[in-house]
Amino acid sequence: MPTALSKEDQVEFNNGLATYQYFDDAGRMDLEDFCVTLAACLHHDGAELQVRARPEAFHALLLEIIAERGYENFAAWVQTQRILDWSPQHAFLYPHRTRTCVHVAALILLTSDWISLIGSDVLELPSESWRAEYFDWAQENWNFTHTFLSGYHDALFRLVKKADLKRANLGEVSHFESLQLAFRENLGFDEAGRRLAVRNKAWMNAIARVDQAIADGYHLEAISLTENFMSHLLFNFLRAKGCNQGKGATFSSLVQQARLHMTTGEDATLAERVDLWRRRRNDAIHNYVSSSIDDLMANTTTLADSSAVTAISGAQLATELLAWFRTSAVDFIPHNFPRLQLDA
Repeated sequence: MPTALSKEDQVEFNNGLATYQYFDDAGRMDLEDFCVTLAACLHHDGAELQVRARPEAFHALLLEIIAERGYENFAAWVQTQRILDWSPQHAFLYPHRTRTCVHVAALILLTSDWISLIGSDVLELPSESWRAEYFDWAQENWNFTHTFLSGYHDALFRLVKKADLKRANLGEVSHFESLQLAFRENLGFDEAGRRLAVRNKAWMNAIARVDQAIADGYHLEAISLTENFMSHLLFNFLRAKGCNQGKGATFSSLVQQARLHMTTGEDATLAERVDLWRRRRNDAIHNYVSSSIDDLMANTTTLADSSAVTAISGAQLATELLAWFRTSAVDFIPHNFPRLQLDA
């Protein structure tokens, strides 16, 4: 019979799932702990699968899949650690006095097959073809199981996206942005990556030109280059979001459209700062354009100081906007499944 939990124990168990650490700092999963926890979720959900929901079966299945499909990487992907402080109370979790650590590289490739086969082959449950999840075999009222597996899915992709963002911040091409571009433009993945590499190089050149213009005292040139760079960032962001912006879209219209997507927290603050700089940029340009020759001769220092401040603040803001774009780009491909309406 399934293990019945009191209301208090249900809350405690659910809180434990909410804070469950799927991966360590090295990006490895404790396979024994994961399998035991998944089996416990099934039991507490009343799935009546005690005979088949065995942690050792889940464990053996993943190692079998890795051995079959990635044997040349097995030693790097799977490592066994001897538990030095093992005691009999650990037997339910580590019966062999060892911990099996599986690297995220194996899991990102094999998770969908592994979890799917847990349902179909180990638990002998039918899939629900109308659902998108690879754990679609879990009935919708299995709240613990859904919480645990959806949490695992989110943690896995957060970890992969974190690594992808690290690559992007080093100037390399984001895999997730490449994938989104490939889908959007009907390109091969490698071709999308090549296009983004060319674009990234152009962006780095633009930043270098802005810095050089400021160093040489050409502040109006720096302001103009910065505006163009920010516009390009916003244009690419909006296009990835499915907003059709013409190539002749003004900086102002791009900022206003982007603000519709930058509505919370630091994003909203950044959008406000970009819009404020846009107005200061207008002031700096218009003051030079509208000034008479006499005004220019009388106020050269004042106008130069004003444009210098705008140029320098714009260069700093452009760097922040680029970091924001890179962070946003890894989420151009959403990884979350639609929320199910689970029973309370």
